[in-house]
Amino acid sequence: MNVEGALEALGLDIVSRGEEINCRCPFHADTRPSFRVNADTGAWICHTGCGSGGLIKLVALVRRVGLKDARAWLGKAPPPPVPSAEALRAKLSPKPPGPRRLPPYIDTQVPRWALERGFSPQVLRRYRCGYCPVLDALVIPVLHAHALVYRRSPGLVPKYKYTEGFKARSTLWGLHDFKLSDDGGLILVEGALDALWLRQLGYGHSLATFGAGLGREQARIIVEELRPRAVLLAFDNDDAGREATRKAAKALRGPSILGVDWAAFPDAKDVQELDSPSVETLMRGGAPIGGST
Repeated sequence: MNVEGALEALGLDIVSRGEEINCRCPFHADTRPSFRVNADTGAWICHTGCGSGGLIKLVALVRRVGLKDARAWLGKAPPPPVPSAEALRAKLSPKPPGPRRLPPYIDTQVPRWALERGFSPQVLRRYRCGYCPVLDALVIPVLHAHALVYRRSPGLVPKYKYTEGFKARSTLWGLHDFKLSDDGGLILVEGALDALWLRQLGYGHSLATFGAGLGREQARIIVEELRPRAVLLAFDNDDAGREATRKAAKALRGPSILGVDWAAFPDAKDVQELDSPSVETLMRGGAPIGGST
């Protein structure tokens, strides 16, 4: 299939044709066409920052498949249907700007750094994590909220991106399959990766707040809906984490509140840096708020 035919089969909105094909970007609300494709090679770029690459990569992103499936699709995709006059008029009509969409992700791949940190393929698959090449990010679904967390590779700024319109402070990561521990306990951490790490180690009663601190709606969910007998606050081992622990303890006055005691692990930044025995030691060392945190 030629490049132009592939773009049409993918459903891209082609604005002009020639040696360089101009399209509306499929990854954001593109009121001023910023997506350019070389008609001979299929090389593409979005000039607003969504990314760039070759034709196989574009097929993989738009169709949300792996590179192997994208290559196969290019080899056997049927020619695009000839658009009707009505469809052509609709394409030429001005379109109102819509919300900016984050790029799709490939749910059969994950970035290497996630595996090097010790996350198992099984737990990443269980929580439907994947990889977004455009943002070079591990994608962590917030399954009960139909939203996505994009955790970009180490060193990239900004570190996190979220689905457009997602209100991070109004929910908690992990609610879709959350259960209190047998003794009614709940572990609260800062990030989805922290909670994912605890889930991998068997702490199914862990939740994440999407950053330091606890929002008002998050506190209400815990106190009124989950109703734990005790909450262990395992925020990051830094000044921001200690301040977040103090404020969360004030917001969660109902249950018994404990803060983890990081004294045995002064060099650890968060629970992701600890193996299973160390996490168990940390959890046992929970101290009353106001004591050692």
